[in-house]
Amino acid sequence: MGTRPSADRIKVVTSDLRAEAGIWIRESETLTAVSNSIAELKFNRPEAGLFQAFVTTHSELVQEASDRCKEGSVAFSDTGATLKSVADTYDEEDLKYGEQLKNIW
Repeated sequence: MGTRPSADRIKVVTSDLRAEAGIWIRESETLTAVSNSIAELKFNRPEAGLFQAFVTTHSELVQEASDRCKEGSVAFSDTGATLKSVADTYDEEDLKYGEQLKNIW
């Protein structure tokens, strides 16, 4: 068996997980903003003018793109929350069981 990782090394790993969680959460917010911006691209029939035939298809495309960004935002947020939870659990378990396991290494 290898040597037991030091408390400092464990802290670095859990800190990295928390930093990654923050990135995922920030990007989730970016996807939400993109979704909102895409939704603003819809236009109605009077705005379409000569391009009446494209209004329905265009609206459906805009809605699909906006919906996919919303889904991505939720998934990114969930990923960030999971990474943070993993880091928290790891730290809690290390504190709880570290003393019991120290002689195993």
